Amino acid sequence: SDIFCVGADVDIKCNESGIIQSIFFQDAEMKRFFSLYPELILMDATYKLTNLRMPLYIMLAVGPNGESEIVTIFVTASEDSITLSEVLDTFKSRNEKWNEIVAIFTDKDMAERDSMRKSFPNSVLLLCLFHVLRTMSREVTVLKMGISESQQLHALKSVQKMTYATSEIEFEK
Repeated sequence: SDIFCVGADVDIKCNESGIIQSIFFQDAEMKRFFSLYPELILMDATYKLTNLRMPLYIMLAVGPNGESEIVTIFVTASEDSITLSEVLDTFKSRNEKWNEIVAIFTDKDMAERDSMRKSFPNSVLLLCLFHVLRTMSREVTVLKMGISESQQLHALKSVQKMTYATSEIEFEK
């Protein structure tokens, strides 16, 4: 039987030698969800899933009740900001509400963040909680900060408490 996806966009970009640089995919449901809830986007990549070693990027949009849906997926041959910017330009060309993105959560990958900053200049880039806490635990150390172990433990506990507190009052408890 024939397999088809009505309303899907697929964009394959190749270099001058005909080698694939990126593959973009977005189906009708992905477009619909993004058009309804473009304000908050999460973007991350997974690596080494295929024998081609191309990272798979996933962009999620978050709805008003905290539900999330994938709004596009793409793979790239390179993780440089030029390639990522080209794919994000493809996303923008197919989603007229791209300029309504308010905030974007990413990991600490600088090429990814640079591309997002350039492609969505009116959006705020936020670092995901996991990376914030991991960076704090790596950087707030006795050796790096010249502090005692008890000061280190207090600082890390305070950051974690601040992270999960729902209010200033709860944090102060």
